[in-house]
Amino acid sequence: MNVSIAGNQGDRTKRNTASPQTGGGNRQFPMAARRSPSYIDLFRAAPTKSTLLAVGPLVLAAGQLANGYVNGVSPVVSIAFAVAMVAFATVATDHHAAEHRRRRLEADLES
Repeated sequence: MNVSIAGNQGDRTKRNTASPQTGGGNRQFPMAARRSPSYIDLFRAAPTKSTLLAVGPLVLAAGQLANGYVNGVSPVVSIAFAVAMVAFATVATDHHAAEHRRRRLEADLES
């Protein structure tokens, strides 16, 4: 089926000027530049929460591995706990980073 679009030939060459420029955000498109906060940014913004979420579970995992070794507990139990703590630290830190990005974005939009 052939459809004639002769009247719309000029529309094909128009550029979309509403799209944001790549490489950086501006006031019109604040989410154009996505930069994840580094761990240093997270620790500067909320040092106690960042330490509890990122370092605390890792210390617990290491302590449980050492405790299991000293007391002769099955390594399966200690390793499973350590893996669960590392997974928790990863998910909790990612959630904390997302929360930090959201707060920073809201602060940028309000100003």
